[in-house]
Amino acid sequence: MNSTLRGIAAGFIMFAASAYLLFAIPGLLVQAGVNQAAAFTMTVTTIGVGTLVMGLVARRAIVVGPSLTLIGFVLAVPVGVFGLSFGQTLASAALAGAVLLLLSLSGLRGKVMSGLPDELKAGVTAGVGLLLVANGLERIGFLTRGGSPWSVGPLDEPRLWLSAAAVLLMLGLMVRGLRMAVLPVVVLTLIAGLTLGFTNLVLTGHTFLAVPPSLEPLLLILDFTVLTTVPGLMASGAIFLFLSFESGAVITARRLSDDAGGGKAPVADSLIMTIAPLIGAPGAVALPHSSAGWLLGGDERIAAVVAAVLFGLCAFSLPVVGQLQDYATAPAVIVAGLVLCTGIREIDFSDPGAVSAAFVAVLLPPLTGSFAAGFAVSALLLLAIRLLSLDLPKLTPGLIVTALAGGAYLAY
Repeated sequence: MNSTLRGIAAGFIMFAASAYLLFAIPGLLVQAGVNQAAAFTMTVTTIGVGTLVMGLVARRAIVVGPSLTLIGFVLAVPVGVFGLSFGQTLASAALAGAVLLLLSLSGLRGKVMSGLPDELKAGVTAGVGLLLVANGLERIGFLTRGGSPWSVGPLDEPRLWLSAAAVLLMLGLMVRGLRMAVLPVVVLTLIAGLTLGFTNLVLTGHTFLAVPPSLEPLLLILDFTVLTTVPGLMASGAIFLFLSFESGAVITARRLSDDAGGGKAPVADSLIMTIAPLIGAPGAVALPHSSAGWLLGGDERIAAVVAAVLFGLCAFSLPVVGQLQDYATAPAVIVAGLVLCTGIREIDFSDPGAVSAAFVAVLLPPLTGSFAAGFAVSALLLLAIRLLSLDLPKLTPGLIVTALAGGAYLAY
């Protein structure tokens, strides 16, 4: 199959793997008193525009938009710790995005990311993969939050076994070199779920085409006066560090910071980080669910544009999105995560320091639910190991800057 068709299929997979955020993020923002209908329009607009910019500017298949971890961080730190209102938080996020944009345009951000040691890149890649696997297993019901910190869910749930069969089928076909099988398996799983009654397909009582809810409650509500206060600047610093690590982890996993086209990825995501607060999003990050589309290969620009168009259509037809059930789409996320986990083979296992830092980057994301913590702690640990062992030739500028930023992030 040619590159264009693979790119189109990849766009559909990227959309299907990330579409659950259109429901999850507005539901989370309600906790901050945000209008849920406006939050939906904000989410779909940010992801649609962000992904389109990533495709047209960087020509890369990456979905860009607010993530659950970003929203959780914003509610916990700027709102919860520093006591900012949501409008003040948006202003702090806009400043953080603008600084990141300047660093990206200057090339400094890309140089820091490309200058990371290979073992750290490998660990971050595998960490992104392991968190995706955990996220997918949670979405199909195999894992539930709680316990230590995960518990095995009820194994008598039929949807779980349908999803497990889909995962095995995808893996088996990929081993045979049939990467394009991911999309047909998702479709077949959804059809099987409909046939078995796992999904109630409601064709009446809904308006499938409608004008999106108004953005007015969230449009241009930024309160920039907070940037003249210490809490406002500290909140902006916290968001800056979180965005750097969270989005940087996905870009690093894709190895986009040091190639000709991919070097534009940091510019594209930071551009969206800067403008997203204008419509009520406290920033945006490169979303790891994009990796479900990477499995198929193909023209990445086309994949991003297709995914962006599909997200745009969702603004006018929310009931259609509701038919994309986790039991059908999460298996693609699990398989993508497993593929990323193979990045662990790039670690130099003869170097105890490299192994220690890399495995921290691998294990912390699923334990904390965030790439940022694993990225920050592993960089700080590797810097400490290199200094204590006097292995100074391996102290790259990228490692030093990332480790110091990681220390500042953890201090928050």
